[in-house]
Amino acid sequence: MAYCSLREFNSAVEPFLHALRLGPEFGDVYFNLGMAYSELGRWEEAAAAYQNAIRLEPENGEYYCRLAASYLNSQRQAEALRAVKEALRLKPDSSDAYCLLGCALHEPGTRQLPRTRNHSS
Repeated sequence: MAYCSLREFNSAVEPFLHALRLGPEFGDVYFNLGMAYSELGRWEEAAAAYQNAIRLEPENGEYYCRLAASYLNSQRQAEALRAVKEALRLKPDSSDAYCLLGCALHEPGTRQLPRTRNHSS
């Protein structure tokens, strides 16, 4: 996480991938990898990382928010809408999820989304 704290996201990717090779059962490592990819604008890779995090921790609403943001930035509105609805089911008080819902329902492809706040460890 030190690379992410320093905003050196290119440098952060490889340690996360190495950690996953050693122990692929940690949703938070996939989540952090997804955040690094998101910061780099690598939306498809970010979405894949968030999907793996969700596979391991399916009740984590923050993971669905990040997945929705990645989909929106990839112009995949229908998938984003499904992800954000699941985020709201899990975290009905999430302001990030409501913001993403508005973006998913808004005219597609007009602008890149701001990144959601980081509420992870």
